[in-house]
Amino acid sequence: MQIISIICNISRHDDGVKQLNNLNATEVIKTFQSIHENNILNTICCMVLALLSTPEQIKKDNKRMNYALDTLLRLMYEASVSLRYRVFLFHLSEMLIVFVKLFNDDHTLDYIMEDSQVDLHTLSNVDFFINLLIIYHSKSSEEDPWKQLTCTALVNILWSVSFQDKYKQQLKNAGPIFKELIKNLATKTDQKVSPNQYVPQYIENIEKAATGLLFNIDELTDSASEQVSNTLTVLDNNKKAMIMISYSHEDIEFCKQLYNEISRQGYDIWIDFKFLKTGDLWEQIAAGMKRANVIICLMSEDYCKSKSCRWEATYALDKLQEAKSVIPVFLRKHELPDWLGNLFLKNTFILEFIAMRSLLYPFLLSFSVYRNITAKTF
Repeated sequence: MQIISIICNISRHDDGVKQLNNLNATEVIKTFQSIHENNILNTICCMVLALLSTPEQIKKDNKRMNYALDTLLRLMYEASVSLRYRVFLFHLSEMLIVFVKLFNDDHTLDYIMEDSQVDLHTLSNVDFFINLLIIYHSKSSEEDPWKQLTCTALVNILWSVSFQDKYKQQLKNAGPIFKELIKNLATKTDQKVSPNQYVPQYIENIEKAATGLLFNIDELTDSASEQVSNTLTVLDNNKKAMIMISYSHEDIEFCKQLYNEISRQGYDIWIDFKFLKTGDLWEQIAAGMKRANVIICLMSEDYCKSKSCRWEATYALDKLQEAKSVIPVFLRKHELPDWLGNLFLKNTFILEFIAMRSLLYPFLLSFSVYRNITAKTF
C-alpha cells in the first residue's frame, strides 16, 4: 500500500509522469492491479493509470481504461454526496484533478459524458458538474483548505467541456446562478490555491479558466469587450505590420529565439511576455490577435494539450470576423488532435508567408532540431 501510494503521489507531478513513463510504469501498475482485489489499491491503480496514460494509450487499451474511468467517476460521485466530500482516503478534489487532465482529450471527454456506465443521478453529466460546482462553492467554508483547489478543478473541467458544440448549449442554458458564479470567479484576483497543495501545469488558475468558459459560451461582459476595443485603439497607433505568436510556455526557449530574430528584422510582434504585465489577460490577447496581420501558432504536443492554446487557436481560426493569415509551425512530429484538425478543415483561410516569405521560412529551417515545418500557400 505504501509503495503504490508513493507512485500515485509522483504521478500527480508533471516531472513525475515523465519519469514513471520512462520506466514503463503503466505496465507494472496493470500487472499489480490484476493480482490485487483490495478496493483502495484498485482505486489508486486507476488514478495512476489515468494520470500516466496518453490519449493514444487510452484508445489502444480501451476496455481496461474504460473500467478505470468508470471506477474514478463512480468514486467521484460518492465523494460528491458524502458529508466530508471524501471516499476511502481520497478527497473529491483528487479525482477531479485526474479528470481535468483526462478532459483535455475530446475522445475521453465524450466517453465520460455520454458512454460511461456510471449513473450520476442527473439529467446529463454536464449538469452534474455544473450542479457540483454550485453546491460545493456555496456549502464549503472559506476556511476549507480544499475549496479553492476543488473549485479550480471543476471550472477547468467545464472549460474543457465548453469547447465542444454538442455540450456548449447545455452550458449556455444553465441558470443565472451558475453564470453569475462563473462571472464572479473570473473577476476575483485573490483566489489562490494553498501553497501546500501541488497544482499540475495542465490546470489553469480559476480566473483564467472562468474567463475562458465565459468566452466559449458567449457570456463575456460588455466591459471585457470594451477593454478589447480600448487596447486595439492603443495598438492601432503603431502602424507597423504586427505579428502575433501563439505558443505553449513549454516551448518558451524556441519562442524567444524566434521572437528575437523576427524583431531583429524590424517587425513588430505581439507576444505575452512583452505585453502582459499583470498575468494572462484574455482581453489583451484578443486585442493582439485582432490587431495582428499574421498569427504564428507554434504547434507541439504541449500546445495541443493546453486549453489556453486551444482557446487562442479557436479564436484565431473560428471567431475573428476578419480572416487572418495563420502560419502553423510544427515544432515536432506528432498527431494533431481532432479539435485542431477540424479547425483547419472547417476554415478556408489562406496559410501564407506574405512579406515574411523571405524571412521566416529560411530562419525556421536553420533550426535543425525543428525540421517538420508545415505551411500551405495559395
